Amino acid sequence: MATMTLNAGSIGSQNPYKSTKSVVTARGRFVARLAVVASFVVIGVAGYSAVGSSEVSAPAATSYVEIVVTPGQTLWNIASQVSGGVDIPGMVDEIVSLNSLNSPEVAAGQHIYVPAK
Repeated sequence: MATMTLNAGSIGSQNPYKSTKSVVTARGRFVARLAVVASFVVIGVAGYSAVGSSEVSAPAATSYVEIVVTPGQTLWNIASQVSGGVDIPGMVDEIVSLNSLNSPEVAAGQHIYVPAK
């Protein structure tokens, strides 16, 4: 019977795909530096956003009044009175949205909410 002796060090050194030495190329150093700089930029922007957002003010509260539509009155007339003649289409849209109306059509006797003057 034949006996064979194996050296553990010689088996690992025969593998050409296993490298024990790490080499960082110029491109690798560039990518690493770029990642560090990008991280600092993200942290800086996040910090600036957190500080800048503390000065945001809440919108002014709008009060509303309930009115009853009279015969012959249209939503355009009501919006014109409420807005003082300025941005009437915008006021019509706001009244429609506020009252969950399907259209800008109103009927006499209908109760709707409008922004207070």
